[in-house]
Amino acid sequence: VLIFRTMGTAIQEHVKGDCKILVVGNPAHTNALICAHYAPHLPKENFFALTRLDQNRAAGQISEHLSVSVADVRNVVIWGCHAKFPDVEHSVVRGKLLSQVMSSPEDRNWLNELFRQEMQTRGAAIVKARKASSAMSTARAIVDHIQDLHFGTRPGEFVSMGVWSDHQQYGLAGGLIYSVPVVCLGQGRWRVHSDLKLSQTSK
Repeated sequence: VLIFRTMGTAIQEHVKGDCKILVVGNPAHTNALICAHYAPHLPKENFFALTRLDQNRAAGQISEHLSVSVADVRNVVIWGCHAKFPDVEHSVVRGKLLSQVMSSPEDRNWLNELFRQEMQTRGAAIVKARKASSAMSTARAIVDHIQDLHFGTRPGEFVSMGVWSDHQQYGLAGGLIYSVPVVCLGQGRWRVHSDLKLSQTSK
């Protein structure tokens, strides 16, 4: 808490009001919330928690399973915080819904069981295998997050970001930093993609 309280105070005293703050260190959502609390002159919408690493990992797992390029996998949603719930019900692969591409019982079993298990243990598995952290993957995710925020997402695409909750997003309580699907409009502007219909599993 002390580290991010100090950072929030420094942000409050030294940065411009249009500065965007991306918090990476876990628990990123809690840390971003602490920063935002101690930098009240910045709009809460300017604070983000990184969940793009989890989105990228999910897309990577799916692309490997299907033997396609990771660029072909879009609209994976990370709900909540760090890798807690990867939602692929709205994902598309080469323009088709993932549910159409992965319709066999074997594929469904992989999605419902192995995929989520691998997602929740992926970070620890990388550290164990490499004897080092996944710093490059995190750096790539930071670049992706900032690029989308600055240049905008492609038509029909949304990405996962931990953002400020204002009571209007999928029934979430207000006053939280929570990962939801986001459409980036460019030049640091964004909006929650609020049109997704959630299954009982997702809820």
